[in-house]
Amino acid sequence: ANTAGEPVTADEGLSFFDIETGDEGTWLVGSSPEMATTLYAVDPTTGELTDQNVQMVIDSIASGEGAVWLGGTIFPDGAVGVPGIGKFDAASGELTTTEVPGEAGSIAVGSGGVWAVAGLGEDGTELYRIDPATGEVTATIPLGEADSGYVKVSTGAGAVWVTTAGGASYAVDPADNTVAGEADSMGTLGLFFPES
Repeated sequence: ANTAGEPVTADEGLSFFDIETGDEGTWLVGSSPEMATTLYAVDPTTGELTDQNVQMVIDSIASGEGAVWLGGTIFPDGAVGVPGIGKFDAASGELTTTEVPGEAGSIAVGSGGVWAVAGLGEDGTELYRIDPATGEVTATIPLGEADSGYVKVSTGAGAVWVTTAGGASYAVDPADNTVAGEADSMGTLGLFFPES
């Protein structure tokens, strides 16, 4: 019908910066007075928000393969945060985490796996392939020198696609986890023309 319903209103002190929807539900990532970032389930009928009390700092979100996937900082030892991926089971409310070498600024589901990209990994920009069943990293694909932490990953048309703030773009073949093509473009994430 191309019409908007009633807006979802939040309690005072809450703010949101990302949204994801899929078979697992509708999810908002935001902050609250108690937590820097948290995950909210959204009731699509009433707009009611339920805080999932996820114990990690969330930078990116995707859903699919039976879970909600979160990239950011995890706390496996309680106090010290490390880069990691969270697998949130919507049915049980359980979060399982896996440590990765670099903080995932973007995450996507498709092309046979879960994919997370770190702009500032151990060896520059890195793409991590995650097994949806176990949540474990099965491949680390180096994508070149890091230019910043701003990266984006998506899937489709038989490939995994990564772009960086510096204008580098990569196509990764999910059949063998190799870079099938790369290009430099004038545009960058958030900057459509190069600085003069």
